[in-house]
Amino acid sequence: MKIIVMSKPGKAFSPEKVKLHAEQELRQVQELYLKGVCRELYQQADHPGLILILECKDVAEAKTHIDSFIFVQEGLIDVTYHPLAPFKMW
Repeated sequence: MKIIVMSKPGKAFSPEKVKLHAEQELRQVQELYLKGVCRELYQQADHPGLILILECKDVAEAKTHIDSFIFVQEGLIDVTYHPLAPFKMW
């Protein structure tokens, strides 16, 4: 199942904290990419935040991956999950 994960700055967001943890966060995203879980990664054009396209069996699995990110654990970002399904109205 494809799941869109959208992030935005969280309550604890600060540029200093992001800088402090950025290397670890990028490493975690890269690990998901190399495992084939993170299929695509985008920066949002209209406001701060990233969009990840994950391939997982369900949202619970996606949350397990994303909840391990240091930015999530530190409250630097908030995320929402949007599972996709094939269009069936043809």
